Amino acid sequence: MRGLTIVGTAAMFLVGGGIVVHNVPAIHHLIEPIIMDIPNLSVAQATIPALLNGVIGIIAGLIVVAVFSVIGKFKATAS
Repeated sequence: MRGLTIVGTAAMFLVGGGIVVHNVPAIHHLIEPIIMDIPNLSVAQATIPALLNGVIGIIAGLIVVAVFSVIGKFKATAS
């Protein structure tokens, strides 16, 4: 069950990063040249875009957690 939790969390970061990359033009155009410069190795062409999506997903997740943490602290002090 623990393995499924880890794989599921990683998959969510990959999917979330893919959504961010494809819907934010600035990020898409930043990552696109990196992907285009990958040599014609099938393993590299499959893994590098997924890894980049995962990194973007983790960064986006950290930003969301930081924002909600700050909001939660403001709500706690306001009450």
